[in-house]
Amino acid sequence: MTAPSLTFLNMTGDITISWDKENAPKIIEMVKKKMAEGYHFFTIKTIPIIRMKRKVKVTDKNVDDLDTLLIDDVEFERLSSQLDDPDVAAVVSEGHAHLSKRKADKKASKAFDVVKRVTDAHEVLDGQSVALRPVYGG
Repeated sequence: MTAPSLTFLNMTGDITISWDKENAPKIIEMVKKKMAEGYHFFTIKTIPIIRMKRKVKVTDKNVDDLDTLLIDDVEFERLSSQLDDPDVAAVVSEGHAHLSKRKADKKASKAFDVVKRVTDAHEVLDGQSVALRPVYGG
């Protein structure tokens, strides 16, 4: 079974996180906060993801073959500090979620195949989802 994940679409690039069951309460808390801020959440069709952890050398040749990606502490902190969303950065830095990567699949589209809009934070935990920031005019 593929781990649940949530991809935030934003200005600096997509951020995908995944988590374990014991961290679900922290993820629900963050999702509820984001919903209150006006984010829209959608469930998507499940595709394989790679969890990024710490401590392994990765090259362009081996990144798509990995099931787990380890990153050294300095690089991990650099990546976490550059996340566009402080709430997402916090759950990652505190160890409640893992940075993840949508696994390259020649059969799967690079686009997100949306299944439905989600209005209950608990539904985000059931599979894979995508979050969109509220759109503002100006």
